[in-house]
Amino acid sequence: MIQLSESQFQVIPAGIQVFNIIGIEYKANLGTMKVTMATKDGLKHTETFRFKTKEGKTNQGGINVFSYFARTAFNNFSLQEINEEELVGHYIKVLVEHDVQPNKNDPSKTVTFIRLKEFSPALGFDGADELDEL
Repeated sequence: MIQLSESQFQVIPAGIQVFNIIGIEYKANLGTMKVTMATKDGLKHTETFRFKTKEGKTNQGGINVFSYFARTAFNNFSLQEINEEELVGHYIKVLVEHDVQPNKNDPSKTVTFIRLKEFSPALGFDGADELDEL
């Protein structure tokens, strides 16, 4: 008998959440950046930004979304460029929405996709609302 571990996976609750950016994986040759974030409770989410299309062309929409994300995390909307590693340690407040879809492999089950919307700056987990007053 092999003892199996208990599942540690939990879906991030819908609603307003504050994330700490804890990791960056940038692959310039593929035009992708994965930003790993964690909530105060340790729930993790990885957001993938795509800067190139499958055909290798510039994905301006992906660049625009990442630009807004990065400027919001830095709370500096005049930034023109960043070192992606400097995102680590910054906080961002978002609206988490759930998109529940049928599982393609088993129609009797569903999968929940996490959608991040309405980015706003945050000073940390406890100071999440402080910037709203500025």
